[in-house]
Amino acid sequence: MATASNILLHGVVLYELEFPIWTTGSRIISASYPRYNEFGWAFGFQPRPPRICRTCGAPLKRGQTHCASCAIPVSKERFADVARKGREASHTSEAEARRGETQSRQAAARLNWRASDQPAWLTEEIYHEKIQARLAEITVPIISSALGVSKPYATDIRAGRRCPHPRHWEKLARLVGVSPEQ
Repeated sequence: MATASNILLHGVVLYELEFPIWTTGSRIISASYPRYNEFGWAFGFQPRPPRICRTCGAPLKRGQTHCASCAIPVSKERFADVARKGREASHTSEAEARRGETQSRQAAARLNWRASDQPAWLTEEIYHEKIQARLAEITVPIISSALGVSKPYATDIRAGRRCPHPRHWEKLARLVGVSPEQ
């Protein structure tokens, strides 16, 4: 059993140790849990590093990395970096191509849709009174895949924040079980 006086990191003393360290070949086993001497007194607790703010050095509670005065400026800087990376990712040539393909597909579907193909019983009033009320029972992925729209748009349709194009009403009526007899 050897006794070490301190732990070094890049030549800087991090901790001064006053407890035994056992060496077993390439491993060092420290007394990080209490050991007892012949009188029953505990010794050998390994000190924990102090929790301090990474910016100013103020003491912190568990789970924090910055104090209250430093957290806001640091989060603003980080938010700006994350937003920049998000914009860069959303404007790659692949993302632009996918977005353009989706827009073309939706525009073609709007142009090919004829109001005369819509069933006479399926009106905007029926949509709002019967279909919209029952959409809460259907999950967003089912609505999204049935209509061929994005999940955020399907979420807005389900919540009633957006009214979909009339070409989608018939599919939604089938999803919720609304028919002309009702």
